[in-house]
Amino acid sequence: MKTRHASKAQESKLAQDLGIKCSANSGAALWAAGDVYGKNILLECKTKMEPSKNITIQKAWLNKIKEEAIMNGKEMYGLAFNFEPGGQNWIAIPQWMLEEYIELKENQ
Repeated sequence: MKTRHASKAQESKLAQDLGIKCSANSGAALWAAGDVYGKNILLECKTKMEPSKNITIQKAWLNKIKEEAIMNGKEMYGLAFNFEPGGQNWIAIPQWMLEEYIELKENQ
């Protein structure tokens, strides 16, 4: 499977699971922020091409998605990744976002 195909498959599945949309031509246009987006969220996606036990998360990826979210008025942002094509997605988010989620859930 080619990298672009695996990336598109990950983005499409994640968008469908979350009820949000894929960015048109993500990664290819300067104006296209993130890979998957909704009204208040922007996600960058990274997928491994071979099954793996680990992944290296680059600080530049996290900074980029944060900056793109701010520029596009998105309150939430994160980095979606998996350990193999078609594998479970994991989402890296800032601690403050998790704190807000915990507070929201505990006050329901």
